Amino acid sequence: LIYQEVDAVMNDAFREAGSGAGRTWPVAEKVGLPSLVQPFLRIDYIWHSEHLRPTYAAVGSEPIGSDHLPVTVIFEWRNIE
Repeated sequence: LIYQEVDAVMNDAFREAGSGAGRTWPVAEKVGLPSLVQPFLRIDYIWHSEHLRPTYAAVGSEPIGSDHLPVTVIFEWRNIE
């Protein structure tokens, strides 16, 4: 429900420029699951206005201190007149 509310006024960078399902949670070892369990939920998003255009979006393969995998996006400015 919240996704639809935010999606009505912002843009989902991973949906525009990423590939795959974008699953970021859980990192098994961080939440006490066997290491063979892969992230199965997409709960991390980078939202942007129409003034930006994502040119690259990816989910990192290694956790950096969290029970979520990182999401990286590269943007360029759009010339909106």
